Amino acid sequence: KEKILKDVAAPNKIKQSVFDKLHSFAWHRLEFEVPKFVQDSVEYAYFVENSQLVKDMTKIRVRLHEIEHNTVNLKADIETSKRRMKQDLEVAEEQLAYLESLYNSRQLMILRKQPQATMICGFEHFAQFKQFWESLPIWDISFLGEINHIFECQGGGGTEGEAGYEDTAWGCVLSTYPCFPHEPIRHGDPICDYYFIDAQSEYALMLLADGCSWGQRPCDAAKNAVKSFHEYFKELLGNCNNLRNVGQLLLQALEAAHQGVLSVSNYKADFRNQKIESWDVGTTTLLACVIIPITEEHWDIICINIGDCKLFMYRQETNTIIDITQGNRRNVRDKRDPGGRIGPQLPLGRADLRNLSISSYPCRKGDIIFAASDGVHDNFDPELLGVSPKDLGIDLDSWDQAGESKMNVIEQKKYLFMQERMLKVINSSGQKPTPQSISRALTQYCVEVAKPSADWMKNNGGKRLPDNYTLYPGKMDHTTCVSMRVDYC
Repeated sequence: KEKILKDVAAPNKIKQSVFDKLHSFAWHRLEFEVPKFVQDSVEYAYFVENSQLVKDMTKIRVRLHEIEHNTVNLKADIETSKRRMKQDLEVAEEQLAYLESLYNSRQLMILRKQPQATMICGFEHFAQFKQFWESLPIWDISFLGEINHIFECQGGGGTEGEAGYEDTAWGCVLSTYPCFPHEPIRHGDPICDYYFIDAQSEYALMLLADGCSWGQRPCDAAKNAVKSFHEYFKELLGNCNNLRNVGQLLLQALEAAHQGVLSVSNYKADFRNQKIESWDVGTTTLLACVIIPITEEHWDIICINIGDCKLFMYRQETNTIIDITQGNRRNVRDKRDPGGRIGPQLPLGRADLRNLSISSYPCRKGDIIFAASDGVHDNFDPELLGVSPKDLGIDLDSWDQAGESKMNVIEQKKYLFMQERMLKVINSSGQKPTPQSISRALTQYCVEVAKPSADWMKNNGGKRLPDNYTLYPGKMDHTTCVSMRVDYC
């Protein structure tokens, strides 16, 4: 540039124009008329001959700039990927540690035959639930003799039906959902409730699980939970010396039930891919009740419950019903929320233990205990039957106005209403209530209550049911009641 400006004799204005054009590398594009004195110069001739080289150099410089820009972006992407890989690795290590702890806990408890555990449903340390079994009485049960099998019965797990043993135990399972003409199966099938009774000479175990939601997966979850609980409890009961030991064993068996739900092959595949969801495996509520003789005339029942199933006792001497699990849904207002469940409801396959509880109650000859899924006891809830709070003596215009300050009063009023209505249903035949008559009467009552709702849905092509409990009372659901005498042998 300096040489051209030095050799060319031109006015200053032309010199400046030439300098500007050279500076912007525009000569090779011939975007302006080159002065004659410039065209005659040796430098210009050389510049024109190498114009393609100048173009290539310009392209190279543009490409280099793009590469530098892309390099900066690539470095940022690499750092982001590193952070994500580190996070994924931490999650995988946590999952592996959780699985190993479950495996070790399960194997140690089986191989050593000791009633101890370190975790409960993969959620908390076992010791944090110490208050549950410490509240139980320390009654010696070491006098239990040789255990002999008497009977067992089961039902549900996909289909309707009833089964039992003489006049000692009976269970009924059905669905109150409608049947649509265009559907090959009943609406809501398969039935996700499952019950099991194992009666031995020295104890009896009654189990009821209600798979959450619809479909085969919650149905399988209910069956797997019951079978795993029963297998574990039966294997280790011989190590228990008092009722508190039994309470500990019930918690351990609940952990085994949780593992039983997680043991399906679909879960293992989804776990490796970090896609652990309840709809991949299924979740379930679970109620387990063990009957243990204390004297020849007295028994004690210990119940562990998670979810919305309930355990009642009917005392024939006084013709009263006692809700042993009263308050188990105090933590929720939504009837669709069971309050707790086992299975992978929470991250890393953990259970939802919000309303987990253990309770006990003394019984005597003639008492009948019965477990009911929410498909039964919800149909005795005055709120779902179109009964207003004022009808029960509660100063509220609607149930939605209920606040925390009145929850205890409302719960007590509802309990008295349910107790009175259940007694009326149980005694409706005029005969002395038996496990068979109780289970049948309560489930058939639910069918009658839900019939207006089922008929409306059937006649309206499965449309959403109007929100009017006065016209359409109760709740359609999978409905199970299983009853048993405490003096079964």
